[in-house]
Amino acid sequence: MRIKKLIAAGAAIMAVTASLTGCSGSSSSSGSSASGGSSAASSTAKINVVGAENEYSDVAAQIGGQYVTASAIMSDPNTDPHTFEASPSVAKELSKAQLVIQNGVGYDDFMAKLEKASPNNNRTVIDAQQVLGLPDNTPNPHLWYDPKTMPAVAKQIAADLGKIQPAHESYFQSQLTTFDKSLSHLDRPDRRLQEGPSEHPGRGDRTRRGLHAPGGRNRHQDAVVPPGRNHE
Repeated sequence: MRIKKLIAAGAAIMAVTASLTGCSGSSSSSGSSASGGSSAASSTAKINVVGAENEYSDVAAQIGGQYVTASAIMSDPNTDPHTFEASPSVAKELSKAQLVIQNGVGYDDFMAKLEKASPNNNRTVIDAQQVLGLPDNTPNPHLWYDPKTMPAVAKQIAADLGKIQPAHESYFQSQLTTFDKSLSHLDRPDRRLQEGPSEHPGRGDRTRRGLHAPGGRNRHQDAVVPPGRNHE
């Protein structure tokens, strides 16, 4: 059933993509994959950014500021990534994204399937695992707990946003500087990153769920992400 729904979502992506652009696949590089897009459109409209998890979309919103529209596929802290099933609305959202940020390490494998079903020259993909150079057998996939993760991902976000909208490159770099300064108090990894995966990984993503207060706001947000807008 899950595979059938993924295929249906993929079909929805291809339908939307075909009607919008009819693009071909993108190529990989270290940390992100990207291909050229329309410079005329990218210099005037807000950049559509989609994070697989709200931890990453929040960082993108802070780096991109007034020049981006950021959203998260898994914005509900109660969402279990191991059983997540993409809907046509998610497929449509992803098809329009110019920048996608995902965790990797097997945490959000559904993203690769959706992206493969929707090849798009105008989309850049940032994978936190690749940015950090981590192996597939990394014990704990919750990479955002490690204070090294967000600065590295934020740096890649600023670089890729600058490529999408070169006219605002200095703005993105200034936002990155502000972001880095807000994280300067962090000097050691969160102990939960070192504890390894949940004892019962099939029963939901307890670790991620435990970090969020009712309404979706991260109670420990200041441990890895400086205060920004509320998570939706």
